[in-house]
Amino acid sequence: MATKRQGLAAVAAAALGIGLAGCGTAKSPGVVQAPSGGATVEAVSSTPTTSTSTTTTTTAVKTPTSGPLSKAPVMAIVIAGIGCRQGMEVGGDVESLGRRVTAAVVHAIFAAILIDAIFALVYMKLNI
Repeated sequence: MATKRQGLAAVAAAALGIGLAGCGTAKSPGVVQAPSGGATVEAVSSTPTTSTSTTTTTTAVKTPTSGPLSKAPVMAIVIAGIGCRQGMEVGGDVESLGRRVTAAVVHAIFAAILIDAIFALVYMKLNI
């Protein structure tokens, strides 16, 4: 029989997993993560297959300001709140736990899409 504490732990773990998955980074060639969290430029070398010479090109990348970097903490707080709220509603059986975990995941995905849309509108208005 699942207790409220076990239900809260399971839902919070699911919410944390979703939050951490959303905070992942993708590395593009020529872009490295700076210690400050912004993107910097790295020289990219390419060797043509028909010649023995090496060419080096440098691409300018706009370093994001602190505005776009504020989206991840907001999403993490909202997702954690959803997970905790659903975890507090777990009843005394396993079916209730399953329903609440599913509800937490669905609500977290919906909230992430909605928050992303709101941030996109704000960033578009601010030209960020």
